[in-house]
Order: sequence, then C-alpha cells, then structure tokens
Amino acid sequence: MSGPDTQKAQVPIKYKFLAVLFSIMITCLSVFFFYAFQTFSEDKRMFIMDLNLSLLKAATAEVRSGIEHRLEAVQGLIPRVYNRVGGSNTDSDIYAGLPESLKSEVLGVNFYRENQQGAFESIRSYNNTELLGKLTLPANFSQVLDSRLPPPLQLFKNKKNFELLNRSIMLEVGGKQVKTGVLTVLFSGKFIDRNSTGVVIVVDFVQDFIRSVLNKSGVAEVFLIRSDGRVLGHPNLDTLIQYANQAFPHPVVSRLKSATFPRESIELDVNGEDYLCNIGESGFPDVFFISQVQKRQAFVALYHLASQSLMIMGILLCLSIIASIIFTNRLTVNITKLQSAAEEIGKGNLNLSLNVKSNDELQSVAESFEWMSSRLSDLIFETAKKARLEGELKTARLVQSTLLTIPRIATDDVEVDSHLVPATDLGGDFWDAYLTGRTLTIIIGDATGHGAPAALVTAIAKSCFSTLNTVYHAHPLEPEQVTSALNFILHSSCQGKLLMTMCIIQINLDTGEIGICNAGHESPMVLRASSSSSDGTASDKKAKKAEILFARGERLGFSPEAEFKTVKFQLNPGDTLMLYTDGITEAKSRQGKEWGERQLRKVFSAGGERALSQIKKELVGAVGTHMGGAEQEDDITFVLIKWLGKHAKKATPPLPKKVG
Repeated sequence: MSGPDTQKAQVPIKYKFLAVLFSIMITCLSVFFFYAFQTFSEDKRMFIMDLNLSLLKAATAEVRSGIEHRLEAVQGLIPRVYNRVGGSNTDSDIYAGLPESLKSEVLGVNFYRENQQGAFESIRSYNNTELLGKLTLPANFSQVLDSRLPPPLQLFKNKKNFELLNRSIMLEVGGKQVKTGVLTVLFSGKFIDRNSTGVVIVVDFVQDFIRSVLNKSGVAEVFLIRSDGRVLGHPNLDTLIQYANQAFPHPVVSRLKSATFPRESIELDVNGEDYLCNIGESGFPDVFFISQVQKRQAFVALYHLASQSLMIMGILLCLSIIASIIFTNRLTVNITKLQSAAEEIGKGNLNLSLNVKSNDELQSVAESFEWMSSRLSDLIFETAKKARLEGELKTARLVQSTLLTIPRIATDDVEVDSHLVPATDLGGDFWDAYLTGRTLTIIIGDATGHGAPAALVTAIAKSCFSTLNTVYHAHPLEPEQVTSALNFILHSSCQGKLLMTMCIIQINLDTGEIGICNAGHESPMVLRASSSSSDGTASDKKAKKAEILFARGERLGFSPEAEFKTVKFQLNPGDTLMLYTDGITEAKSRQGKEWGERQLRKVFSAGGERALSQIKKELVGAVGTHMGGAEQEDDITFVLIKWLGKHAKKATPPLPKKVG
C-alpha cells in the first residue's frame, strides 16, 4: 500500500481505466466480429454447397436419363446396321429406325474386328450423311475423326458393356472452322449377337443435349469427367475440344480415386481461386459429375455485410468511449476515498468511517473496508493460533517419524525390503519387525482414515507391538496372541470409533514354516523360487503366478470378543513374500480407475529370481505409471521378504493346497 508521501503517478487512473476499457471493447468487438464472420461464412458455404448439390443432382438425373435413352435406342439399331447387306458410307436410310430426336444426333456407326495380329481393323462404317450435311461436316467424318482421335479399341476389347468417350473436334471445312461436340460410345460385340466376339462398335453422337443440360445452371459450373482425368461433358465447347485428347488440369482429378461417394463436398484451389466443389457419381462406369462455384463470387454479399458491420462497430465504439469518460469521472472520486482509507489502515488506524454513496459495488467495497478494519485484530489473533497449531503438527510428524522407524533385521537367513509413502503429513500405515532367536515376526497395519486420528492409532499399535515383543522376548507370542492383545488394547483406547486392519506373519528361520494371522487385512502373496513348486517338487523355469495365502479375521478395535486364528504355510528357500496395504491396489489414475489386485499380482509375479530391490523398483514404477501424476488418496505400503534358508535344519514339508 502506498503511503501519503509516495509520488503520484504521472498518468491519472481514470485515463488508465479508459485505456483498459477501450482495449477490452476493441478486443470483444474484434472477437465478436471474427466469430460472427466465421459463422456467417460457414453458413454461406453450407448454403452454396447445398445449392450446388441440388444443381448437381438435377443435372445428373437429366443427363443420365438422356444418355440411357440414347443408348437404349442405339442398341436396337446396331444388329440391323451390322447385318445390312451391301451397306455403304452414304446410306442414310439405315437410321430410319431411330426416333426423330436421335436422327439429328447420331453421326455414324463403325464396326471394328481384331485380326490375327491383335490389331483392330474397320469392317463396316456408316455415316449419317444427312446430318453431316446439316452440320457442314465432311461425308467421311467418321474416318477423319478416327484418324485425329482414334478410339482406344485395344483397351476396350476386354470390357463387357460400353464405354463413354469425348471426341469433340474442330475441323477446317471450306475455309471455316467447324466445332463439333462429339460423345462416342464403344459397345462390345455382344450387342450384335453371341457370335460377334472380338467386334467393337463405335457410335458417335452430337453431344449438344449434354451441353444444354449443363448450361441450365446459372450459379454453378457443372461438367462430366472420367476417373482418368478426361473431360466427358462440359458447357464450354472449346473446353471439350481442347481436352478431348488430354487430361483435364483440375485438382478434383486427384480426388476421384479417394473421394467418399456417392457424393462429396470439398473446397479446392483452382488456378489460384478458391472453389466450392461437389462430386457425384453419374451412374456410368468411371464417370463423375462435378459442380463448382467460385467462392469469391458466392461470398460477395457476405463481404458487403462485413464492411457495414465494421462501420457500425466504429460508431458504437465512439459512443462507448464518450459514456466511459463520463462514468470514470464519477468512479475515480470514490476510488480516491478508498485509497485514503487503505493508507489509514496501513498506518494502523483501524477505526474507519467512509462516506461513499454510489449505489454500486464501490459502496459495498467501502463497507467491506469498514468491516475489514474491525476484523483485522481478530485475524491477527487467529493467525497466531494457526501458527501454534502448525508447530504442534510439526511436532506430531516428528514423533510419528521417530516411532515408525524402518526396522533392520540382523540375520543372513532372510532379506527384507519395504516401501511406505503416506498420502498426508500424518499417515495411517505402518509396518514393523522383531527378531527373537530364530523366529522373525513381521506386522503390517492400516488405520482407518488419515491425519492425526490415524496417526494416533498407528502409534498405539506400534507401541503395543514393541512392548509385547520386549516382555515376551524369551518365548515369542503366536501371531493370534499378538493380534488378540492388540485388538483388546485398540478397542479399549478408541471405543470402537477407530479401527485398523492388520496382518501378522511369523517365520521360523530354521524350517521356513510361517504362521499368518489376518485381521481384516489384504492377504499376503508368495512367489515361489524357480527351483521348487508349491508341492515341494522341482519345477521348470517357466513363468509362475504368485500365490495368495488366505487367512481371515475381524478388524482390530471393532469388538473385544473377536477371535483370531493362525494359519500355517511352508516356505522353500528363495521364496518371496509380499505384505501390502490397500493403498497400492486402490491407487487411482487420472480417470479414476483403480490399479487393482490383478495388476499388483501380475507385476509381483514377474519378479522371478530378481533381487528384492529390483522387484520393489518395478512395483513402484508400475503403480506410478498407472497414477500418471494423479493425487495419492491413500498411504501406499508394501513389504518384501525373501527366506534364503541358508541354515535350514530339515527338508521343508509341502505347502497345503493353494487356495487362490
């Protein structure tokens, strides 16, 4: 907080406020305009695409119907023309069987047969001389067309039905250029009869009927194209002629083999201009309809709307600035009063009386200043109290860390390694071990909850366990006796309000026999050494699955009359035991999925003959990977014990039948 002698800012706060407000308004209006423009652009694009698609559908239906009608009519003409005796190139009466509308469209019919050398040679040719005369085309138009744009007969000979081609051409006739749009249809010989194998029929049409349909669209440009990039139909006759014998340089060609049909809408760059294109199947093999609209022309109205919107935004911005200036003049008066009040609080004057009448948030702030000054003394007292509690909590953490010191086992008959990570400063998990002669007792417990209550329970259990082992040092108690004693003490201390799960195991280091007493805790697991199996016989080195040593019992502290039982099992030299709390199996990922006992058992089973430190590292790494940085909700504790059996006095008896 600045004092009264602090140098005033060179720029008044109201101008800073205006600058910030102006920046916010500019940013908001710009973002609004940007997203509005994007929304309208997308809406306009979808509208154009829909319109484009409608035009494409209409053109597709009309052109397909027209072509199918002409193909059907010509198929009836082919056998009659082929079987005509004494036919010549000038006979026009052979077309008498065609409908009147087609007599002015069929330019000629040619028949080719494959010879013994594999080449095709013309066997019959009929020109529609009457139509050729009307179009001022030469009488041998079919021969001229074949010499300039020969049909791909070799490629068609293995096809079964028909093929559509564009053979539009421009000829010099009588000193004039005559442009003719030609649609060529290649038929197989089966349209003559079954015996006409190796025959290919070539029928040439004037394709003005296709161009008339494609020219109906006043909005979009619609054309037909083959999958090999050849234009089949186009509203522009010059384009038809130019690309009759070469691929059409349009980016849509590369999409024909990868497009999702029957229809697809895409945006393409054609010669530096953006186009909205639709692709549709024509119903004929390898032939597709393309409908395209230039995006710049389609968006003219949108660009005009955008310019008008910018002008309106400028007017609104000017009006907002004027209103903001008036508002800031009134606002800064009350802010100055609040500044003076803050300086008084900084001096230690907590008895403030502000006279702010603004009927807005500033009046609430002034009232908050007055309330704050009256509360500061209380807050100072509460802060001191919290500092004292923090010191006490620190002392409790020190006490617990001292009590729960990791035990060290001074014997070469067994290896022990452990991992304990509390979820909070004061954890509820603990484990301990006590060696009495040739008997090793290991205990692991998990108190309900977290924090100070759980820490107290673990401290009680730890102290009781140490006391019992000290008192009965000469003759160690059985696991069930230790469990019963701890249950009685915890119930007496906590009156059934705080509980604890616990598992106690006792290992005879001479024989490898273990006794397990479980009080509602997770059952231990044992991983057999590769040199022995659960029945005491030799086993191969194939991967084994960890066994679960089941033992049941009530949780500690729930009932003073609870009874516990010790279950005996047998270890073989090199076997590894694992005791753990539910914190490791219930560890959750960021998605809330628990790690689970199955994964724990899988990772532990992969330990094999590895050292306990390596197994510990793999377990910690696996659960850490599963959690993926998620917050730890419970204490994670596990203890690994490997009985080496270096001083075993007798052969180990077989283990009882495995339960899990």
